[in-house]
Amino acid sequence: MADHDTMSEDQLLSKYRSHIMGYAILLVVSFHSSVITSQEPFVTLRYLNVGSVDMFMFLSGMGIYQSLKRNDISTFFAHRLIRILPTWLSYLLICIVVGYLHARIRFTGIEVIGFATFTGYWLQLPNQGNWYVYAIMLFYAVSPLLVAISDKAVERKYAGLLMIGLALLFSVPFHGRRSLMAMSRVPIYLTGILFSAGMLKQFDEKAVKKIRRLLAGVGLVVYI
Repeated sequence: MADHDTMSEDQLLSKYRSHIMGYAILLVVSFHSSVITSQEPFVTLRYLNVGSVDMFMFLSGMGIYQSLKRNDISTFFAHRLIRILPTWLSYLLICIVVGYLHARIRFTGIEVIGFATFTGYWLQLPNQGNWYVYAIMLFYAVSPLLVAISDKAVERKYAGLLMIGLALLFSVPFHGRRSLMAMSRVPIYLTGILFSAGMLKQFDEKAVKKIRRLLAGVGLVVYI
């Protein structure tokens, strides 16, 4: 307990990042589950979990920054592929078999290639599984650039300007498109990177608390 008292908030978040990510995954599963959600208060509790993906994106950005600082780019990409590709290809195989046997869905060759190469969602191909994996793989691909930009932004105290700029860049042009669900998460992912890069060191502690209260209030109003 004494150790926790001497740790800063960013150190605590980094220490328990994996635990919080596990909790966020449970919230995602809860949001998409149809089990015991047809009655109140389960319906309300389910939709309170709508921000769980954003929580996971933020924590992923934190971890990716730290990973890129520990490893060279080739090692970084190798680790990401080793962790994701076997599970993703197994999922593809299950989708093909189940679709053929029960759902009467026939995957075309281009759909299989799009699925296997994490490009099908962006090409708007049918039968491509969940959008999240395509988004996170794209984010991984551009992470070395995002980390380099973030380090410069934090050094020159342009982190806030960078976040606002990317929020507009990756939201407004995709308005009304299916890909908005993925692209609008880029600023959240970037915020995690900036957090690990030391963004909070730019701000006075009292100012940070005021910003948190303001954002919490805005979030509550928007939700209601």
